[in-house]
Amino acid sequence: MNKAFAATQIQAMQKAVQGLGETEEGRAVLKSIGIQGFDTTSERRLRTLLAWLGL
Repeated sequence: MNKAFAATQIQAMQKAVQGLGETEEGRAVLKSIGIQGFDTTSERRLRTLLAWLGL
């Protein structure tokens, strides 16, 4: 796991996971894992999500 993400990378990841619900494909991914979206409102929450994802 790479825990040394730059601030710009964190922002890009937040934007990407927040945008999943905006497309049909993204909604299908969210539905397949049983959720409606991710809470990435803070870097700490995003880092927890990334750890869960194995990143």
